Amino acid sequence: MVRLACISFPRFDLQVVALRHPEWKELPAAIVTDDRPLGRITAVNRAALAAGVEPGMRYAAALGICGELRAGTVDSRERDELRRRLITLLGAFSPQVEAAEAEEALFWVNASGLERIYETPLSWAEAVRASVEGDGLVCRIALGFTRFGTYAAAKAKRGITVFSSGEEEAAAAMRAPLGVLPIELEAMARCRQLGIVTIGGFCRFSSGALRRRFGPDVERLQSFARGEQELPIQAADAPALLRREVRLLYPQSSTDVLLHHQVSMLRELVAYAWMQQQLIGDLTLEFHPERWPGHREQCRRERIFTARPTRDQKAIERLLRLRLENLRLSGPVVRLSLEATLVPTDRVQEDLFATAVRRDVKSALAAIDEIRAELGNDAVQIAELVDAHLPQEQYRWRRVERFGPVPRHDGESPPRARLVRRALHDPPPLSRRAGRAAASLAGPYEYSGDWWRGPYRRDYYYLRDSSGRLLWVYRDAAAAGGATAADGSPGRWFVQGIVE
Repeated sequence: MVRLACISFPRFDLQVVALRHPEWKELPAAIVTDDRPLGRITAVNRAALAAGVEPGMRYAAALGICGELRAGTVDSRERDELRRRLITLLGAFSPQVEAAEAEEALFWVNASGLERIYETPLSWAEAVRASVEGDGLVCRIALGFTRFGTYAAAKAKRGITVFSSGEEEAAAAMRAPLGVLPIELEAMARCRQLGIVTIGGFCRFSSGALRRRFGPDVERLQSFARGEQELPIQAADAPALLRREVRLLYPQSSTDVLLHHQVSMLRELVAYAWMQQQLIGDLTLEFHPERWPGHREQCRRERIFTARPTRDQKAIERLLRLRLENLRLSGPVVRLSLEATLVPTDRVQEDLFATAVRRDVKSALAAIDEIRAELGNDAVQIAELVDAHLPQEQYRWRRVERFGPVPRHDGESPPRARLVRRALHDPPPLSRRAGRAAASLAGPYEYSGDWWRGPYRRDYYYLRDSSGRLLWVYRDAAAAGGATAADGSPGRWFVQGIVE
């Protein structure tokens, strides 16, 4: 009989942050949507929960409850990197590892045929847990015979669970609480109102009635719990990494010498990528310093991102040169390595007839790559919208590593123009005369509420200045010492942004 293991990593985002800040493991810690006072808490550890911090709170409110609270953000890039690292780690214990699609921190592993390597299934699971804990992570392991049976045990029980028979596994799965399934909170509350609190009661519910009440997503979860989606392990493709290394005869600190060796290794990587019909995604450079007794200098690592995967050797060489020209090493280097991430070639059908284009996308992406190579990976960022009330808090800056294809407009008519308001983070004050003119143009549009610094009330208007620009202004009724508006109410006028 096939032995199947499910490995779950609880509080995945907290574990990502703990790898970044190991000292936070003993302190109250939380994950926030944004590293600002208005950021909302999405996950907390046990120390923070004991201090009264709960998911859903604002970061500022949680700090008022627990002054020692540590908070951090986790982006998709960090999650993906850790998932790839875990696939590689688990691949050392089984040739077949499948990453769950619906959950980022869950894997299925084929544990069959390992009897001659490990005495018992428990010894295999203990070896996996020891390897995971060696990397500073915590996991739950369930070893059984079916997908959902191991899934329910890995989600409901801590440590290692080993089932000796399929009947034992099925009985434990039916006793598991309904919360092991990723059901939305509203649907979960309605199930509890119907008396459904375990997986057994959930599976006995009629499929047609379940679909009518809760929709197709909950029906698919019931099909999974009933074992109707039992499939063999779909092995995940481990990221293709290509590495080259060179040991120097003498310690070197010259940038030209180091660049010469890096370019030589790059040529080998590009040639191999051509042979495999793959592209180079990003590069990792390692500079290993000279060591002597008492020396504690660590290996220097630099990572270079390309806007799009490529095999253009000259373009990558230029990125290497720009990065090395601005690199300051603490001492001579005795060993160099260059590692490239290979990605499959994206075959796109080109246009049949060449048409004149006004924008050179390739040149723009090449310029972005050069900026990042020279100034660092954080030099290129984009603004993204966030859920906040005040205009200056409704966006944040996020680092960009990959650029997708430029969208095309395929309709017969050009896209409709949109009103763009360029919000200023620090609104400058406006004169009393201009503020009174704003009240007669368009408005007011009132914003009010309880801000974390105190209550606020703003009246927004649109104003066209002497040069013809359309300004977005507001009167802060709570600001002291301001001018008096046209309606007699006190307050100061500010420029919130420019409308284009």
